[in-house]
Amino acid sequence: MVLYKPGSQFLYKGRVVTVDYIIIRKTGMWIRLVGHEESCLPEALTPL
Repeated sequence: MVLYKPGSQFLYKGRVVTVDYIIIRKTGMWIRLVGHEESCLPEALTPL
């Protein structure tokens, strides 16, 4: 099981990113990244 808690680091599009916070919507769970103006789906993140 992967935990997407704030401060966790993952590989995303070839770079290491840090989780800022989680957004729960009707369309599913989205993850906001620290220092980036984008959100992504959990499937796009690879655990380090």
